Amino acid sequence: MKDHIGDDASMLPSFGFSSTSLEDVGAFYRAWESFVSERSFGECDKWLVTPGRDRATRRLMQRDNQKLRAAGRREYHGMVASLVRFVKARDPRAREIREIRQRTVFEDELRKIRRQVTCCASENESGLKSHRLG
Repeated sequence: MKDHIGDDASMLPSFGFSSTSLEDVGAFYRAWESFVSERSFGECDKWLVTPGRDRATRRLMQRDNQKLRAAGRREYHGMVASLVRFVKARDPRAREIREIRQRTVFEDELRKIRRQVTCCASENESGLKSHRLG
């Protein structure tokens, strides 16, 4: 059984500590949210495909095994994703990252609205001046 972390665990960031920087925490969750196993999921096979069988039967058996492996892979990745969501929902560092993002989005929207108000106010003033002069 070979997982993405099985060969080189140093490739994935560690969970860290409460003092870990938010950038490292974000990197940890990004890595695990996009986790893909390198396992073959051969243990899900139902059929032992042997060369002694006729070609059509072997192909049917292989196709059935492929479907079972895909189902096993989906289930495994679903469990990993579920675990990541569970941990992330309870991690105060992830909550802080979410709050910072929300605050940034709010501040960007506020700046945009202020720019529009300032622009509209200056257009209205110039329109009033030309109207008075005319």
